[in-house]
Amino acid sequence: VQVVRTGFELKTPVYNLLSPKTDERLAKLKKFADIQGVENAGGHIGFSMTGKNDHELIDLCAGFIPLIFAMYKKRLANDYCNGKSIKALKDSGDKMQAIRMCGHYIEFRVIASVKSYNSVLFRLNFFRILAKNIGKTFSQVIGMAVNKNSELHKLLTSDVYSDPNKFERLIKDAI
Repeated sequence: VQVVRTGFELKTPVYNLLSPKTDERLAKLKKFADIQGVENAGGHIGFSMTGKNDHELIDLCAGFIPLIFAMYKKRLANDYCNGKSIKALKDSGDKMQAIRMCGHYIEFRVIASVKSYNSVLFRLNFFRILAKNIGKTFSQVIGMAVNKNSELHKLLTSDVYSDPNKFERLIKDAI
């Protein structure tokens, strides 16, 4: 735990995204997750895959990146989380870009601060869906997002984008 201006920064150890033990470990953080009112903090997520470097990994995640950028679009227009194309992300060593290249993993810095334990679970489930669908094209990801039977659609519309107008804006922004 690192103290910052108006609170603290919690850095978890590396968790296996697909393990049920991760759910148990994250449940222990529940009391720290309800931090309403912190707007300038991030909820950064490191993402890795055995045998893949950061350039290979970002290529495999590329289909999801426009959707992720649309989900956190307010964070893209600042100096601590620059939105860039995949090529520009790869070519830059900038620590302050939306997705930071870290050699053996990528860090999604675009993710906003945690506001509640539900947002922790949303992110966990979103990245589980990404991991299960790694390598999908953007068209395939958008197809999953709008398919009412898909796991991605059910997650997106379960809470954060339950308002149909908000969900429609998300899809338009991603496109």
